[in-house]
Amino acid sequence: MKRLTIGAMGISLLCLCIPANAGLSVYTIHLLGSAPYYDPKAGEVIVGQPIQWKNSTGTIHTITHDGCFREGPCAFDSGPVAPNATFSLYHLKPGVYHYYCRLHPIMRGRLIIRPPKKVFLSS
Repeated sequence: MKRLTIGAMGISLLCLCIPANAGLSVYTIHLLGSAPYYDPKAGEVIVGQPIQWKNSTGTIHTITHDGCFREGPCAFDSGPVAPNATFSLYHLKPGVYHYYCRLHPIMRGRLIIRPPKKVFLSS
């Protein structure tokens, strides 16, 4: 809880600030053996929401951020993800992340991370 003091008279409010992403479920992206290869191909989540890629194919794949092999920072690289295995991320900063499979470059996806909205409750 946070106490806020407002104005010259020192009026105080007690504020319980709860991030809107509290208690969000895992956002799952499935790897497929045919187009669009990542399902959904373009996903959108809130900062802090767990993201999981599930390899639903019979082949090894990767989930590799474009920045890992181009100019720019490498935000994530799963390494080999075996059939029926998963790769998870929990703390990406807000932004747009394009990614692909290093073993099958035709497989491409995009993930948008949005900042959380705050809910203010006061008493």
